[in-house]
Amino acid sequence: LSSGQLVIKSVAYADSGVYHCVAQVRGDIDSMPYRILVLPPVIQPAYSEIIIVQKNVGETILLPCSAMAIPDAHLSWILPNSHVLNDLSNSSNVYLLGNGSLLIPHTRVSDSGYYRCVAINQQGSDQFTIRVTVNKMVSDRTSKSMKFKKLPGSRTSLKTKVQVIDDDKGSGAGESDETLSKKIHLKNHEIS
Repeated sequence: LSSGQLVIKSVAYADSGVYHCVAQVRGDIDSMPYRILVLPPVIQPAYSEIIIVQKNVGETILLPCSAMAIPDAHLSWILPNSHVLNDLSNSSNVYLLGNGSLLIPHTRVSDSGYYRCVAINQQGSDQFTIRVTVNKMVSDRTSKSMKFKKLPGSRTSLKTKVQVIDDDKGSGAGESDETLSKKIHLKNHEIS
């Protein structure tokens, strides 16, 4: 280019190497070498290769996945039933969000298992695994023996706390789970 920039489109492993920028002004010539290394996509899990998430039945799980790659990597998830979920497929109870995260609302025990995030581009692939355990709600046995009597004139009130993921990226901005947020940070996302 006349600007002096070198642009490599659709980079490949063969493009790795040393490039020299040569400038000539009148009789003076100067050269600056640049080493280019083309890498496959890399997913960056925080601490270990297998991440463990435990939730109770009915809770929402958000599993983040993002990759750094040139060219950009295509993200997909392999579910415990071996179904591959990507932007071209869908599932009845699991959703792939635009940022690569996997959303499992209203979890069931059957959602337990290993979830693999896979990043693929022309240069290669990378993956990491999250083990999800959805626990049955266990009632307190002592409360079964207690009987509650409604007093005349009293009101009965049931309160349910609902957490809504309200932004279009599904980042779970309002959710917090201190235990998990200390365990896992994938490219500024938290598992919830």
